Amino acid sequence: LVGFEHVGQYVCTVRNSVGSVKVKFNVDVQGDPTPFIIAAAVFFVVLMIVGGMMLYHFCYKPNRMGTYSLWNVLNLHKQHTAVPAKD
Repeated sequence: LVGFEHVGQYVCTVRNSVGSVKVKFNVDVQGDPTPFIIAAAVFFVVLMIVGGMMLYHFCYKPNRMGTYSLWNVLNLHKQHTAVPAKD
């Protein structure tokens, strides 16, 4: 594996009976893009979840027919007591 410690200038020399060739080249190591891809995917998923929740809250929920109250379902509201009527 090539790491950041391998950055620099390298010289390659080749010799044979015909002659020799010397080549200089620079090695530049770039970072691994995998963490950025994972971060972008997580950001996209969170963005889609938040967008879906906002769409539900602002578009679907106000246009629903009927009402729903957790207080009524769980009977957490105070019960009314009968008041005698005068004749």
